Amino acid sequence: MSEQGETSTDILRAAELFKRYQSPAILLHRPYPPHSVPESLSYFGGLPTLPSDCEWPRTTDGVALHFFCQIDCSEITWSTPLPKRGILYFFGRDDEEQSWNIERPEECCRVIFADDKARVGGQVQPPPDLKPIRGMFQESAFREVALDSDPPPLVHVKWPIQLCPMESFPDTSGLPPLIHQSNEPWAKTSRAFRHRNALRRIWPWMRPLPKLDTRPAPDQGVWDLYEDILPHVRTRAFERAIRRERGPRWDRFESYRAREVCASEEFPEYWFLVEFMLRYALRNDLKGARQYGDDVTPEFVAKRQKADQDVQDEAQVWLKRALEYAHGMCPTAPERIEFRDWLKSVDERMTWHGMTGRWLKESAKYVVRACAGDRAMSEALPQWVYDAADESLFPTSAEFSQMLGEAPASQGAQSADNPEICLLNLCSDPGVGWQFWDMGECSFWIDPDDLAARDFSRVIGMMAG
Repeated sequence: MSEQGETSTDILRAAELFKRYQSPAILLHRPYPPHSVPESLSYFGGLPTLPSDCEWPRTTDGVALHFFCQIDCSEITWSTPLPKRGILYFFGRDDEEQSWNIERPEECCRVIFADDKARVGGQVQPPPDLKPIRGMFQESAFREVALDSDPPPLVHVKWPIQLCPMESFPDTSGLPPLIHQSNEPWAKTSRAFRHRNALRRIWPWMRPLPKLDTRPAPDQGVWDLYEDILPHVRTRAFERAIRRERGPRWDRFESYRAREVCASEEFPEYWFLVEFMLRYALRNDLKGARQYGDDVTPEFVAKRQKADQDVQDEAQVWLKRALEYAHGMCPTAPERIEFRDWLKSVDERMTWHGMTGRWLKESAKYVVRACAGDRAMSEALPQWVYDAADESLFPTSAEFSQMLGEAPASQGAQSADNPEICLLNLCSDPGVGWQFWDMGECSFWIDPDDLAARDFSRVIGMMAG
């Protein structure tokens, strides 16, 4: 028996679970940088390329749905139950509640299938009555750099999708019960339930949980071992699918690198880099008057507040100048020098040394998001932008979306024996900036017979987190 208490039999049985319930899936990989894969019609967010004879989907009450992604099935070059050609479009109600009613799927989601790519037209604009994403919460990928004058977000960030074959494995909660000798279902013998039950010993006022059979279940070690190994197995499957391993970062974008960029003759390469730097600054570090401690004189406070206000006013002027230029326009050499000199003066006047380097690094991820759906601009971005945003936007095995197979679930997963097919599972992803409930998932399920008949009218949508 090992130090953790697992026996060799437990290890063999856990390995058997992985082998038995392994299922082929399709990874919806979000490539980084976005232009590192060939152009395609598969992408997250943006605007759909709906056929000309297809209207923007609505609920039975006439409420327009939000567009999540589209998949070009001709890019799936291996055998799957999905169509061999055509495009699948996924829509859902991304309002403030994100509460989907599975008894009336037409009220929360819709899947459209265009079986002939020749029918696909240009990008379709959303209807004028489409409500903002997350409603009154107005959660968007640009919330931290949004100005009061910006319109509310109606569409998600557009980002290319690379379709990759991947092996998938069910969550522990999705494994069919194997504890035939016990009267207790697996949920009551799992590690998660035991932890939850232990909380009542700390907070006695909590509602008591059902009394359990305290005898250890015969397969308990197998379940816990499977649960411990699962993240590592999924990581390896993810890395094999994208053919790239994500090792430890030794070249993180530190403050000295930001100072080097700000001092280089080529910076700023584009006016929109200035725009996003100052959007971030005005929404965060330059927002409102800073507070000072009681150990400073009133004269010092007045001097510092005057300097803060001057920087804020000057930032507003620079932002106004940047917004006058079209996306992709470059400053002249004298304008670049003028902006770099201003950044240097800001660091000299502000009490927080290196503040402008922080603006540069933190704004980089918003620049990448804004350009991800425009291949020309994505390719034109300087490498330092991707280096600065790498820590925030590089896709990981903890945040991936998929089609088919056994999808991860933050709540109880569907049983691995469930005959319904996971048509799509979208995870909360900081890259595209969307979030389902509390970092959960948005999934679409279809009956096997409906999928075989290419009938997507009865797809069921679920939201969990």
